[in-house]
Amino acid sequence: MAAATPKETPAPKTPPKGKKRSATGGPTPSKNPKQKQKKEVKAPEDAAEPANDTTAPPPPPAACPKTITIARRRIYATRATPIPLPNSARLEPQISIAIAKEFQKCGCSAPTNLQIQINTTTGTVSLTTPPGAESIKYTSYLAPMTTALNAVLPKGSQDYMEFRRAPTDSQVVIHGLALEATSNDEETMLSVMKESLFVVQQVNVTSARFLQKDPEIRLPKKFTSVVVSVPTDEVDKITPSVLIHGRYKASALMWYSNPTKQCKKCYQYGHPEEGCKATHHTCPICACEHRLKEHKCPSPTCPKKDDRKIITDCCPVTPSKCAACGGNHPAYSVECPVKIKAKQDAKEHYDRRRAFQSSEGMDTTK
Repeated sequence: MAAATPKETPAPKTPPKGKKRSATGGPTPSKNPKQKQKKEVKAPEDAAEPANDTTAPPPPPAACPKTITIARRRIYATRATPIPLPNSARLEPQISIAIAKEFQKCGCSAPTNLQIQINTTTGTVSLTTPPGAESIKYTSYLAPMTTALNAVLPKGSQDYMEFRRAPTDSQVVIHGLALEATSNDEETMLSVMKESLFVVQQVNVTSARFLQKDPEIRLPKKFTSVVVSVPTDEVDKITPSVLIHGRYKASALMWYSNPTKQCKKCYQYGHPEEGCKATHHTCPICACEHRLKEHKCPSPTCPKKDDRKIITDCCPVTPSKCAACGGNHPAYSVECPVKIKAKQDAKEHYDRRRAFQSSEGMDTTK
């Protein structure tokens, strides 16, 4: 027996426009008087594309301001003899208030809410400006700030040298400059170098000094070398040569070091990364030829393997190896014998220099 075919229920008819719904079709929905009616936006007649064209590219986002790094916000003062400051925790608020009052006295327009921190080992006083203010805004107040600092300190601790900005610029030495064009006077030379490099190379010179410090030795010479401080991102504009005073002059990036300086490229001591002669980067974890961020355990069965972070000595397959001494520890470990010896050599050198200066009656604060 064939199954009965169910009858299809006819779909309800939609009433034509302009006519009310019948009672069987349900009540006519009422309009909400508070609901705003959308208006159709017409494109202007002379527009090249319709206003509602979704294929048009969105407007570029507004440029975000560059974040000011901590180094560009740091001001510090060191003691003539690097020793701890007694009761540093108690003195921090007093120093902060004294410096803020000095700002008000000098009519400083820069923010006065500086963070303060005192090094418990060397006694160095570090000030950090607010996130939106660079330390260069406080250049003209460094001497009054130092006076205010020493005024609140107890006797025997008032030996702080003048506040300085943390070094953020790079120094470039320019050779073969005509002394007649630059002048033997440092103030005049600074003005000449600022104008010459800004007009011709669009490089901002923050400071300048003669490589030969003695003006009497410079005087009989025709040419001299000048060291200029410029923003790091502008160094490439004036190295390895620079057009100045109508002639190309040889120039080079200067770098400083000491026995405790560890290179971030080869992880040896005695030079910075700028002066490294290695042809490849060395990993401080395993001493292999790759960067620190590229270090990963090659063992697929490592119990502590995690690609999201670096784990030293995660398993016997990848033991730590120091690039400086070859020991079983990372190259940046404080237990590295090369690092310990470098610190000892630096301290002995410092003590010998201070002893020589004292015996010769020289100023030991420099």
